[in-house]
Amino acid sequence: MLKRLARMYESGLSIQEISKQLDIGERSAKRILELLGYAVAE
Repeated sequence: MLKRLARMYESGLSIQEISKQLDIGERSAKRILELLGYAVAE
């Protein structure tokens, strides 16, 4: 799931769209991306 989330973010999908597709909260998606080393805009 982590690789999928990272690929989705790199392809330009919004945090909102990623959270819908993966069925996780937006805050969780942002936090995971930050832990993976991505600079996520608020």
